[in-house]
Amino acid sequence: MLNEKKISHDEKEPTFFSSLIAFILSVSVIMIGILYFGLDPHIPLVFATAVAFLYGTYLRIPAFEIESKMIETCAESMNAMLIILVIGMLIAGWMSSGTVPYLVYVGLQTVNPKWFLPFVILMCALLSSITGSSWTTIGTIGVAFIGISIGLGIPVGITAGAVASGAFFGDKQSPISDFAIFASGVTKVNIYKHCRNMLYTTGPALIISTIIFGIIGLQYSAESIDMAQIDIIRNGLAEQFKFSLIVLIPLIALILTIVLKLPGTASLFIGAFVGILVGIFYQGFELGPTLNTLFAGFVVDSNIEEITRICNRGGIMSMMYTLAIMACSLSMAGVFERTKILSKIVEKLEVVVKRRVGLIVATLVTGVGLSYFACDPYIAAIIPAKAFEHKYKELGLDMTVLSRTISDGGVNIAPIVPWGSSGVFTSTSLGVPVLQFLPFYFMGPLTIIMAIVSAITGWGIIHHDYSLEESDLA
Repeated sequence: MLNEKKISHDEKEPTFFSSLIAFILSVSVIMIGILYFGLDPHIPLVFATAVAFLYGTYLRIPAFEIESKMIETCAESMNAMLIILVIGMLIAGWMSSGTVPYLVYVGLQTVNPKWFLPFVILMCALLSSITGSSWTTIGTIGVAFIGISIGLGIPVGITAGAVASGAFFGDKQSPISDFAIFASGVTKVNIYKHCRNMLYTTGPALIISTIIFGIIGLQYSAESIDMAQIDIIRNGLAEQFKFSLIVLIPLIALILTIVLKLPGTASLFIGAFVGILVGIFYQGFELGPTLNTLFAGFVVDSNIEEITRICNRGGIMSMMYTLAIMACSLSMAGVFERTKILSKIVEKLEVVVKRRVGLIVATLVTGVGLSYFACDPYIAAIIPAKAFEHKYKELGLDMTVLSRTISDGGVNIAPIVPWGSSGVFTSTSLGVPVLQFLPFYFMGPLTIIMAIVSAITGWGIIHHDYSLEESDLA
């Protein structure tokens, strides 16, 4: 006990300037590694973590405490890691059953290319709002939409942008979303009140995004599509799989588990397991190789390039890249948190938060920056919430304004962070690099723009008289 007290007493308090230098060095290591040397994010994140770790030793923080915080941060995201693994199994299971190929097969015949993109964003928004999960949406109908876009000749980057825009709308907006529950809990706001208030920013952003995708889609029509190529893809899929309503059983099973409100991991596993059963007993695949697809991914033997692009995906191994990045980025976030690098920098923003517009913009900038560099929307929400909460009260702003703003700044940027878990998951599941769909991820920037418009005009800004609460306590 005496040694622990001595260590705690000797620990140096971080300053703004030292924290800023450590942060700039860490970010520079990431940027140079990825942009200059062209490395995958893993190693730059490891070295950035090392820089922050050295800063911790400069502050005389015991190494075992920093390491413990790294482990703790990773452990807190273990549920998300398990979901990633099970979604990999789900994709493989639905490929084995023919569920995704069937959706692609039908979609190529029925979907009008001109309205395909707005249809994608709205369907993804609907499913993610129902499930509260962007990852489930991306890993199921998102994968199918990518397959359809390949057949229609629509660039997959545009389609992936529509999928991500719709999927993360629901992840932010749904009252059963983990992040929505987290944001409302941190700010002590009723979850339904929180979700209603978010519609002031995410609602217009979704509408505008849908209109933009509608305009983009006008350049694609049935006349511009190579129908011979469509027939080749449809016939190729029909040769590989048996198609009937039976292949939709895994989808129905997943919907039922969601209606029954089973835990997310259990729902996804049941969907994957039912897919494997359909693959074995209906498609006629052998037991051993089919079970192995849950680990190694589904692989189809076809001479048609589009068929392999559509079908060869899924499995636990396909998610290892994502999990490795999560481990690296969360470890770095743990060191950042223990050394107070981010909180010390945020504290200095108080000089510009004397008025409503400055306060909301500062909250947004902090959320976006932390989501991008700390690779974790939860950290991007909790730090500005705690740092600025008293300012919102001083200005008489209701806590729903704070809960909405940390959501606008935190979760919206997640899918376009190349080294963040959501960005890597989206890219891996859809088979589209982040930089390829980033220009078409309209929901994120538009939500932030609408939040700034709301701050300037007062539209959607709710006020609260906190003096009444103080008098009640007295």
